[in-house]
Amino acid sequence: KNLPACGSYGSYFQSWVVQQATLMFDDCTFPPPGTIKGFALLMQDTVESSSKLPEPCSSVAVHCTAGLGRTLTLLGSFAVQQFPISGGAWLGWARICRPGSVQTRSQERFLKMLQTGTEQVLNKLNRQEQNAGCCTLS
Repeated sequence: KNLPACGSYGSYFQSWVVQQATLMFDDCTFPPPGTIKGFALLMQDTVESSSKLPEPCSSVAVHCTAGLGRTLTLLGSFAVQQFPISGGAWLGWARICRPGSVQTRSQERFLKMLQTGTEQVLNKLNRQEQNAGCCTLS
């Protein structure tokens, strides 16, 4: 109801006083360290802002405009940092709950490697990806 026809939800969310942030990274890839840190800071700010309300509550929506695996790859990196779950377990959950949400081999490798030392994993995979390109999983 009352959703914009042009495909952008920015003004719609603003009309409901929903704060937005854009965290961009390339299609078919996994998030770079700065994006992961930026997302973690946004989540921390959301929790802190909510706790100051008379009735604390907050929701977060994460959406990849193109649908090329970025959403659950970014959320997976956050989940591994914040909760007792491995990247492989997150990938399994994502495949059950949102089939097709992890699109590329590099996203799959990234999630499977997430345990601890996320920054080291990112550096290693960034080097590999520079030579690989965007390949969709079959």
